[in-house]
Amino acid sequence: MATKTISLELDAYEKLKAAKRRERESFSSVVRRASFNAPPHTGAAVLESLRNLPGDTTGADGDPMLEVMRDQRLNVTKILLTHTHGDHILDLDRLKEKTGATAHVCAKEALAGAESFSPGKTFSMGSLSVETRLTWGHSVGGITYVIHGLAVPVAVVGDAIFAGSMGGGAISSADALKSNRENILTLSDETVLRPGHGPLTTLEEQKRVNSFFSE
Repeated sequence: MATKTISLELDAYEKLKAAKRRERESFSSVVRRASFNAPPHTGAAVLESLRNLPGDTTGADGDPMLEVMRDQRLNVTKILLTHTHGDHILDLDRLKEKTGATAHVCAKEALAGAESFSPGKTFSMGSLSVETRLTWGHSVGGITYVIHGLAVPVAVVGDAIFAGSMGGGAISSADALKSNRENILTLSDETVLRPGHGPLTTLEEQKRVNSFFSE
């Protein structure tokens, strides 16, 4: 039988040892009969699983994000900017320094220290793919990142849409509404939306309760 050596932290080892039903039971046997939570398969389940992430995905204060990275032992290689308003990039340099990650931004909002891309580019991250959609009007080059490969899609929408509202049309309110309708509301209803401020929501919920987009 093929075997593999692994390392365990002491508390995990003690828990595994305590789970043995008899002295001579192997750790492999303990693991085989263990039950693990199945991954979420609905928008509501994914929404619930993400609620413990930092309340905002803005870059004004990177400490909450850095704390999650440490707690979850995440290796961050890319920082994807939805737009370049100050409250979203204020702590960018420190995040780059602490993580060693590269920053990426829409070419319409080129920023020193960030690699520019054209809307429509797809990023690959392990088993996930991240589609970029132009959702401008709040800013000239606002981007929504649609993450595929999870149980349901997750769209990081920046300030394009909020739960029950939308970002102000600093550039063009009409174009903000138009691009949101074309590039966010055309996603599947189960899509989880991660706004730049405020709580998570789903596209289905926003179609029902958001006066800007209700059908």
